[in-house]
Amino acid sequence: MKEIAVLGSGIMGKGIIQALIAAGILKIKVYDYFKKHPDFLASSKKELYDNLAKAKNTDGKFIFRSKKALRDAFERISWLNITFDDDLALLKSCDAVIEALKEDLMEKKLRYRDVEKFLPKGAPIFTNTSTMRI
Repeated sequence: MKEIAVLGSGIMGKGIIQALIAAGILKIKVYDYFKKHPDFLASSKKELYDNLAKAKNTDGKFIFRSKKALRDAFERISWLNITFDDDLALLKSCDAVIEALKEDLMEKKLRYRDVEKFLPKGAPIFTNTSTMRI
């Protein structure tokens, strides 16, 4: 897979993004309610950047051994607003979507319906939920 979208940039979403970057995914599109909560966008970016700077592989070595490598990896992330159709239309180039939204069944169903309009046919949608039947 070359391009993956992540719905939600909370604690779990950031962890998923970090794992995707470490796995070498070329492009990541992150969707959340950034226009409604601009401070959340800034704090999400900072927290993820800080986490990536400390990330180590299974051998205990830093994944990004220079600031340039970290910046290059971080630049592969697009931060997009989940509520705008223009942004959701960018899902057309994604190979898959990983949903990491809050545990609210109605919210998840609404977002799935929105995403399905734009996601390429056959592209999977994965969920991070552990308590809901979707």
